Amino acid sequence: MTVIAYKRVVVILLIIVGVLLVCIWNLAWKSGMERMEARDAWRLIMNYESIRGHLSTMTIADTAANLDMTLHTGLNVKNSDISKIMERERKRMIKDTINDLREKTGEDLGDAPERWIEKYGSK
Repeated sequence: MTVIAYKRVVVILLIIVGVLLVCIWNLAWKSGMERMEARDAWRLIMNYESIRGHLSTMTIADTAANLDMTLHTGLNVKNSDISKIMERERKRMIKDTINDLREKTGEDLGDAPERWIEKYGSK
């Protein structure tokens, strides 16, 4: 093999190594982002559980304010599985909050959270 052939092989190997490094960096970045989304989802679920545990001690206005916050909290994740889990927990939190408002007020304004917020939320 000539010197030129060795140089070509070295250049090709360097290009392959560069491409592999870019692929590894891309996978590490995506993995890190997915871990962050999973951690955020876990924190949101734990926050909902904490609030659920305190619903009975909240005032009607605080419960309605919590319902408003839960209703309008955006879920910004790219992973569709995590997004589905977060949306399911959000709907469950809204349902539990409405049920708590029913118990506290003795009224039934239906399952639409907007009606509860309109009537009992702070103006």
